[in-house]
Amino acid sequence: MTLSIKRTALASVLLAISAALAVLGGVMHFAAGLKPTQAVPLPTKYTDKTEMYLNDAPFLTVSDTNPYRQDIIAGLNTISSKPEAGSEEFCHTPELTVVDKKGNKFEYGLAVTSYSSPDVEGAESTPDTVAFYARSYNQLGEARVKYYSPDEDINKLRENIRNAVPYEYKRIGSFEGVVTYVKDKNISLYSEKYGYIQVFTNDAKNAIVGDTIQADYAGENASKLPSAKFMADVTNITQGDVTKTAPDYLTPLPFEYEVFAFENADKLANGYPEVITDKEELDFTLWLYDESGKIPKDVINKMTAKYDENFFADNILLFVSSQHSDAEVKAAVMANWTGDPDILYINDGKDNNPALIAVSVERMNWDEEVFEKYIIN
Repeated sequence: MTLSIKRTALASVLLAISAALAVLGGVMHFAAGLKPTQAVPLPTKYTDKTEMYLNDAPFLTVSDTNPYRQDIIAGLNTISSKPEAGSEEFCHTPELTVVDKKGNKFEYGLAVTSYSSPDVEGAESTPDTVAFYARSYNQLGEARVKYYSPDEDINKLRENIRNAVPYEYKRIGSFEGVVTYVKDKNISLYSEKYGYIQVFTNDAKNAIVGDTIQADYAGENASKLPSAKFMADVTNITQGDVTKTAPDYLTPLPFEYEVFAFENADKLANGYPEVITDKEELDFTLWLYDESGKIPKDVINKMTAKYDENFFADNILLFVSSQHSDAEVKAAVMANWTGDPDILYINDGKDNNPALIAVSVERMNWDEEVFEKYIIN
């Protein structure tokens, strides 16, 4: 029993000493720490334990088995000894991000200043200037940027960073995501697991914005590309029916629509949905169109009678112009990826008879984001 008491007493003393040291250490750290406006100094030494990720995508880590990892570390270790260059006006998305044990983030990439060419025949233009940047932040989130001339060492570092990307994409292998942008062979995807990823494919399988697709890594020839890209074979899971897209990405909204055909209807609202949220706003908008003569009076009277005070208690109204009176509204959805508007999917028809489409959406289901029109034919 006595021994147990002694041990307990000793433990209490040690805990007290540890607590005191912790407090003292915290005070010393605070006293020696940076002011909130002072950026964290850039690392001067990078080691095997340095945590890094690529293309401003935290999921795309430079793994221990990546064959370019050691070359990247060696390249980073050359930067601190290099003289700084003049500043540039714009920093591109970081090619590499380093995170230290305290969670401080350091970013590296290309910075440019672009000069407009004089609009005079034969006049000499000023060439754009380029630098490699290293960026750190203070406690307020403000950046401190250092610029370096892209010499042979830095060009080699950037090459190793680009070459490291395909290895990590190959480790991912395949994933599902929703299309947030598509043009030709270029597809931007949003994945719950990985966030935003841009993939390139020889066949987009008729994917539209909102389709859920599976992207399977299909290899890469980095030497023929300006930067490392995810080349993929694509499987279109939803085949244009965005109402089948997982609710993680899109939330279908209940909607109704009516088509009014008349001359010059396609010139209203510049082709974008105009969101009307109350009766006074509708009356004012229709009054403007009445004064300009762009909407016939019979159409205005019909709309005024249908979309009254009772309607706006429970619904919002969208005006959407079309070149075709046989246009169909296929879906109205809330986009659940960050920063994007809601979407109205329209099959725009073929009869070349201009029309105004009035789309109503239940107010209780709307997230108050502005809609954009997406043509699916």
